Amino acid sequence: MKKPPPKNTDAEVASRLEGLFEQVPLEPREIEETLREVGIDAKSATERMMARVLEVQEHERRERLAQADSERKADAVRHQSKRGGASLRSRAEMLARFFEIRTQHPAAAAMFRDFQSASDEDLRSLLDDLEELISGGDS
Repeated sequence: MKKPPPKNTDAEVASRLEGLFEQVPLEPREIEETLREVGIDAKSATERMMARVLEVQEHERRERLAQADSERKADAVRHQSKRGGASLRSRAEMLARFFEIRTQHPAAAAMFRDFQSASDEDLRSLLDDLEELISGGDS
């Protein structure tokens, strides 16, 4: 014979509910009365279970976000290494690369002017975009 779990635990509540459902369907009043007889407060047990469900869901959500962030960072590193890593270059190197691209691709020269006054971040972004376009988006 199976030893019943201690009273008023989540396992006890689940065990009792399972036993109730195996019998003839009971009315909610009968279920509450049966649980009360064995010392289980249905409202407290339900609140504990719901809190645990929310805790597990939040933990899983955080794990998914951390995994996605880790994958995004790994993708960014792989992507930068395939494109020459504009973010790893100095401003002078970025400007030199930009002028090299303009020389190799005359259409780029028609669309862009001198970027001496552009911020480093704008220049990085532009180089990343241009290098991806040049590579045909194969990254």
